[in-house]
Amino acid sequence: MPNFYINKKKTKSLNYIFSTYQDIKIPNSSLPDLILESYQNDKERIFHVNGVTHKEYTGEMMHNLIIKFAKCLNDLGFRKGDVIGIILPSVIEYHYIINAILLIGCIASPISPDSKPEDIKNTIANLHPKCLITYSNVAQGKIKQLKNLLPTLNDIIVIDEEEEGVSLNLQKLIHQSNGKYIKVEFDQKKDIAIVPFSSGTSGLHKGVLLSHFNLVANVLQGIECEKRFYEKDSVFLGCTPFFHIYGLTMLVLLPVISKVKTIVIPRFNLQIFLELIQRYKATMAYVVPPVIVMLGKSKIVNDYDLSSLKVLFSGSAPLSNLVEQSINERFQGKIKIKQAYGLTETSPIAMVNPSDNIKVGSAGKLVSNMIAKVISIEDKSILGVREVGEICLAGPNIMIGYHNNQEATKNTIDSEGFLHTGDIGYVDEDGYFYITDRIKELIKVKGYQVPPAELEGVLMKNSEILDCCVIGIDDFEHGELPRAYVVKKENSTLTEKDIHSYRIEN
Repeated sequence: MPNFYINKKKTKSLNYIFSTYQDIKIPNSSLPDLILESYQNDKERIFHVNGVTHKEYTGEMMHNLIIKFAKCLNDLGFRKGDVIGIILPSVIEYHYIINAILLIGCIASPISPDSKPEDIKNTIANLHPKCLITYSNVAQGKIKQLKNLLPTLNDIIVIDEEEEGVSLNLQKLIHQSNGKYIKVEFDQKKDIAIVPFSSGTSGLHKGVLLSHFNLVANVLQGIECEKRFYEKDSVFLGCTPFFHIYGLTMLVLLPVISKVKTIVIPRFNLQIFLELIQRYKATMAYVVPPVIVMLGKSKIVNDYDLSSLKVLFSGSAPLSNLVEQSINERFQGKIKIKQAYGLTETSPIAMVNPSDNIKVGSAGKLVSNMIAKVISIEDKSILGVREVGEICLAGPNIMIGYHNNQEATKNTIDSEGFLHTGDIGYVDEDGYFYITDRIKELIKVKGYQVPPAELEGVLMKNSEILDCCVIGIDDFEHGELPRAYVVKKENSTLTEKDIHSYRIEN
């Protein structure tokens, strides 16, 4: 049964863990309706700043761009239910592109701008997209190949220079746009908004079906838990990519609804990151553990005034106690590190450390409206406080399921609506969770999920390799790194250098 129907009264007698945050009411609104309302109600407010050009974007500007691009998409023939892929870095355009897609009832599917043709084939190609919004250097500059990889494409729209007969220019389309977009009716709980990709609890990429309900709920859950930081003069800066659900929810969606200014940068560079904190007096930064490592160790940090920064919000991968300690020592406790926990399948926020009582090493407490259970690996029985087992989560932010993969969905979401995370851990007496291990085989490199099976598949294409196995090894700077053990075929002259070269080329 769907997770949002779990009966709390029936679960009170079991060792279920409930959020200590106040439950929130989730409005019967689509995600773009809430975004447009926020922009419209604060027309003069500066919502976004381009961290490269320093151009500012007001609520009125963003509202108009969303409406205009929605009309463009309608004019090109796109209608409710059509899938539109996005392969872009974290640019200002992302904000109005994704909301325009959702506004007309289409489904957005974002993937990494560094995607190679094989990555595209294994991800959004399975969704049969009718349109792709990207840039001219996509797929290593092989934009003409995209229609071969994605035969269902009607149009390719680029944010930079178009190629005649191949792609359309975004700005030209918007400039020519006039009139009204076609309004659609939404079923908030059933209509899919976005399909990001995850490796789930194991294996290769799966399309994660997130509804408007999931995303609206998770944005409001995040606001409820972090509202003390969403003040009139708050400024957010992040380096988490927008194609990743962490970056999309925390930097594209949540700040708009909470009316917080965001500084947008396409890629992380430590010096630029520090300059922007100083220039715009950023109050919160959304980062991944390797960035926190740099902030704790790099000498150039001393050259910048970071006194405005109150919080480093860390997600995507666990943060070691040593790294937290290095930040506390360097900044004399003036900057809080807040660890959070989530998955693509949870939209993504599931746990956050309360600002007034952060526990070092903890993933935090459940966000509003969520329930958890910790179950035995052996017999699936529900465990108690400080007993280690698999963490399972339920709430309005839990995905609908995996695209065209009923078996994986059934194996991940149980009959009660609990998502089995594949992460091992426990909960303490105060409701704080601790992640100690993983059932799943994913390797977390700088917060990115790297499935061993995918790397093994690449290596096994080499005609001189008989067998291989990829595992994750701990690394202070990156979190984890993949290590491959390779069995060469008889009489092979393959060297370690050859294998590294082959991996890079493929």
